This record gives sequence, C-alpha cells and structure tokens, in this order.
Amino acid sequence: MERDAQLYHAFLKGDDHSFVELIRLHQSGLTFFLHGYVHDLDTVEDLVEDTFVRLYARRPHFSTRYRFKTWLYTIAKNLTIDYLRKQGRQISVPLEEVHHRLVDPHTPEGALFQKEQDRALYRAMEQLSEEYRQVLYLKFFEDLSNAEIGKILKRNNRQVENLLYRSKQALRQILQKEELL
Repeated sequence: MERDAQLYHAFLKGDDHSFVELIRLHQSGLTFFLHGYVHDLDTVEDLVEDTFVRLYARRPHFSTRYRFKTWLYTIAKNLTIDYLRKQGRQISVPLEEVHHRLVDPHTPEGALFQKEQDRALYRAMEQLSEEYRQVLYLKFFEDLSNAEIGKILKRNNRQVENLLYRSKQALRQILQKEELL
C-alpha cells in the first residue's frame, strides 16, 4: 500500500497527525492543479481547503484500486466543477502566483537562474489551453500515469496520450518562438 493511502487509513483510525501530513504533501500540488480551472488564487485556496475538509468531515472510503493521489485530485476536481457551475464564470490571475517550487539555494546565481527558468516555463504554460496545462501538470509535476490522468480528466488512455502529445508540441512551439528552447 502506498504511503498516502497508509496515512489516510491511519487518519481513519484516529491519527490526526497523518491527516496533517497528507495536507502537507498535497496542498501545493492541488493548488496548482485547481488553478487551471479557477484563475483566482483565493478561491483556489478555498477549494483546496474544502477538499481536505470534506475528507476530514465525511471520511469517505478509499479503495486501493486507485492511487490515493488520483482519488484526492478527482475529489478536488469535482468540487471545483461544482463551484464553477454555481459561479458561471472564471476570474483570471497570473499563474506565477501559484508557483511554490523551491529553487536551489546553494548559490545566489543558481537560485536566480532557476527562478528565471521557472518563470519562463510558467509564462509559456500560461499561453496553453486549460486542457493542455492540466495534462502537462498532472503528468510532469505530479508524476501520474496516463490511466490516472484519464480518471481525473474523464478521458480514455488513447485520448490522454493524444492530449499529452499535442500539449508537448504546443509548449515546444511556444518555447522555440520565445527562443527558450
């Protein structure tokens, strides 16, 4: 059983520290993922919080048939879709505000270089369609399999493969156009 699933099962048995660890592990990733749907950072943070509140309050059953991360991201996505249906609109906030990755702190030059590279990548990703951003994020930042991505995005495996291919091509074209690749 994967670590996330073990933490969740420990939480269900009464270990609140396991739940805190789950939040620590997944809060940043969920924030970035949901930002692709809702372009307002405050709302995204509320939706991430609602996702964890739902787990804490309702304690839904988790089947080990899927990875815990896939299950969690599906819950978050469904909450977000419900929110968007109620709102009927999306608000735009730059994607850079969600950037929480750590840069190499060893040298000031290295940290600055890494920061500039990250900004360039996020600016390029911002130019992609929402669907392309989501599939690239899930694949390369969250390291999910195509089957897991398909479950979250409600696509079959072939559709996920095609979507990944097209999104990588689109990102490559943007990076080449801006002379970053």
